[in-house]
Amino acid sequence: MDEHSKNAVMQSKMYLGDSENVYTSILRKNLYAVIFMVLSVIVGVISLWAGIYMKKVWAKDTCKSLRSLGIYSICAGSWILTDSKIFLLIAQKTGMIEQISFLCFFFLPVPLLEFTKKIMPQKEQMLFILQNLFLMMECIYVVNYIGQVVPVTILIVAEHLLMAIAIILILYGGFMELRQRKDKKLIRVLISYIIFSVFSVRAFVFFYKNHSYGYSLCYVTGILGFIICLGDAACIGIYEQMEENANAALYAKMAYLDMMTGLGNRAAFLMEKEEKESYDGPAAYIMIDANNLKKINDGQGHQKGAVVTGLAGMNLL
Repeated sequence: MDEHSKNAVMQSKMYLGDSENVYTSILRKNLYAVIFMVLSVIVGVISLWAGIYMKKVWAKDTCKSLRSLGIYSICAGSWILTDSKIFLLIAQKTGMIEQISFLCFFFLPVPLLEFTKKIMPQKEQMLFILQNLFLMMECIYVVNYIGQVVPVTILIVAEHLLMAIAIILILYGGFMELRQRKDKKLIRVLISYIIFSVFSVRAFVFFYKNHSYGYSLCYVTGILGFIICLGDAACIGIYEQMEENANAALYAKMAYLDMMTGLGNRAAFLMEKEEKESYDGPAAYIMIDANNLKKINDGQGHQKGAVVTGLAGMNLL
C-alpha cells in the first residue's frame, strides 16, 4: 500500500446507519463549507470583475489588489469545500478531490502576498521572496505526489512553519511601517493577519490532534474574518481612488477656466461657483457657429480651438 493510501485509511471514518441518515449527517456537519464556498465565490467574482472592468478608470495597484483578493477568496472557498466530506455525497473520487484540496491549500498564500505587496510597498522584496518560497512548496508537493519521496504530512508541517514565519515577518514589518505613516488600509491588513494568526494557532492544535473537523472549522472562521478585513482595506483603496479621480476632474476644470478667463484657477472657479449659487433669474443660451472650429480642434489641438471660441465670444460683448 502506497503512502497516499495509508494516509487515506488512517484518516477515514466509518458511518453506520441507513444511507439517508448518513447523508443527512454528512451534510449537516459540512454545511458550513458550502456556505463559506458560496460567500467566497461571490466576493471573489465581484473583486475580479471590479479589478478587470475598472482598470481603465482606477490605478493599476488598486485593480491588482482586487484581482489578488478575488483569486484568494475563490481559492480559499475551493480548499475548504474540497477539504470537507461534502463530496462524499456526490462523488467517490476522493483521491482526485484530495489533490485539488492540497493544491488549493499550498497555493493560498501566493495571491494573499500579492495583495499585501500593494499595501506594504516598502516590504515588497521580502514579500516577493516569501511568495516564491510558497510557489516552490507547491512545486515540491506536485513532484512529491508523482514520485512519493516523503509523506505528505511532512510537507504540510513545512507549509505551516513557512506560514507562521510569513505572518510574523508581515506583522513586524507592518507595525514598523505603521510608525512611519498612518494608513487605514495597512491597519486593516494588520488586523486581518492578527485574526488569521489567532485562529490558525487553534487550527494547528486541532490538526496535530488529528481532529479534522475542528481544524477546518477554525480555519473557516479565521479566513472569513481575514477576507472581511482585506475586503474593508480594498474598499478603502477604492474610496481613495474615487476621491483622487474626483480631484483630478476638479483640477482639470479649474485649469480650463483659467485658460478661458485668464483670472487664475482659484479666482475663476470661485467666481463661477458664486454665480451659480447667487443667480436665480432666467437664463439664456447662445449658440455660436465658429467657422473651421472642428478643423482647428482636430488639426491644432483643443487649446487653439479654445482661443477661437474665446474670440468669438468676445465679439458678442
